[in-house]
Parts: sequence; C-alpha cells; structure tokens
Amino acid sequence: MTTRTFRITVRGVFDGLSTEQRSELLAGAAEHDVLQAAFTAEGHLSYDLA
Repeated sequence: MTTRTFRITVRGVFDGLSTEQRSELLAGAAEHDVLQAAFTAEGHLSYDLA
C-alpha cells in the first residue's frame, strides 16, 4: 500500500466574529503567525487579524 501526503493552503477571511472570538484569536495570534507556518501531521493554522 502507498501513502500520500496532501498539502493544502486555504486563504480566506474570518467573517462575523463575535467580540469574544476575535479576542481569542488575537490572544493566540503570535502562535499562529504566517512566518511560523509549517506542514505537519497535525496541521497548522496561520492567520493575521491586523
């Protein structure tokens, strides 16, 4: 059996965030900076709310 790895990049925007959701994303933004992006088995989410 062969194993394949798929690497997918999705670009978009966060729409309709509540104040609480926006605060949570801003609090974790440093951990999800695009400069730290990596393809990992677990996946990776990068975002910029500025």
